[in-house]
Amino acid sequence: MRKLIGVIVVLAGLWAGWWYLGSGMVLRGLSTGIAARGDAGEIAREGFPLRLAAVARDVTLEDGTAIPVVRVGAPAWQPQSVRARITSPVTVPLPQGPLTVSFDLARARTDVALGAALTLERAEGVLDAVTLDLVEGRLAQAQRVTGDVVQLGETRYGFALRAEKLTPGSILRQALRLPDGFAQTFERFDANGEVTFDRALDRGALAVPSQPVRIDLDNATAVWGPVSLDLSAALDVDADGRASGQIVLSAERWRDMLALAERSGALPAQNRRQIEGVLGALAQGGDTLEIPIGVERGLMRMGFIPLGRLPDFRAP
Repeated sequence: MRKLIGVIVVLAGLWAGWWYLGSGMVLRGLSTGIAARGDAGEIAREGFPLRLAAVARDVTLEDGTAIPVVRVGAPAWQPQSVRARITSPVTVPLPQGPLTVSFDLARARTDVALGAALTLERAEGVLDAVTLDLVEGRLAQAQRVTGDVVQLGETRYGFALRAEKLTPGSILRQALRLPDGFAQTFERFDANGEVTFDRALDRGALAVPSQPVRIDLDNATAVWGPVSLDLSAALDVDADGRASGQIVLSAERWRDMLALAERSGALPAQNRRQIEGVLGALAQGGDTLEIPIGVERGLMRMGFIPLGRLPDFRAP
């Protein structure tokens, strides 16, 4: 009996040592990640005895984004499978006032390769019952938002994003001056493609982020009432985060979209006939319009017509 008790004590001591070592690695990783982008009121270990975990409370990022609680951890017997959760609400400062992001659940899971680098192999995230609110009212809401990332090569990653039952709120509907009978919810809102980085996504990226060098957007689709848009792109990204390449925009029932733009005030009524004539020629009189858009160091052009600038693709 004494031998059995001795064995149990030894095993318990070894397990406690493993937990302390493993949770310390999680604690350092969370502390490093937050320190590189902001600050936290408290960071501590948690999860004994079955989870190697740490929690950060009152997290504030450099841009002022406030997150009440961030939890990161992994099962003690499967340390390469890391889970993360944040609590609602998250507040994001914007020029027009704070954006409040509320949700029932926000969780993520990452699987990393065993080794010192902890290279990302797969990640998935879920937001359930998410709402976006400004002081003036509801911006949008969705039943569920999901995202998946999978490693396809040493520095190449595939991604897929999807929003289920995405519903624009009163602010967007009023801004677009939509009639009462216009569809409430997007029938489809999703995207998938690949991103190549300058180096693999690993633990080093917590302190010095990996930067994209190539973006291939296979398809991004939005269907909302009469509005149906498809987008694809092949872009190279330079060291400054500026993209060059081509974007292809496809639109069905594009005349209905022009009417929507005119009603919202985005398209002056006196310009509609001219623009409709140009787009009609591109569509060859049909209901489907395909527009190639050239991009040079972030500047977009349709032929000789400037269309504005893409945001810089550079991680902070």
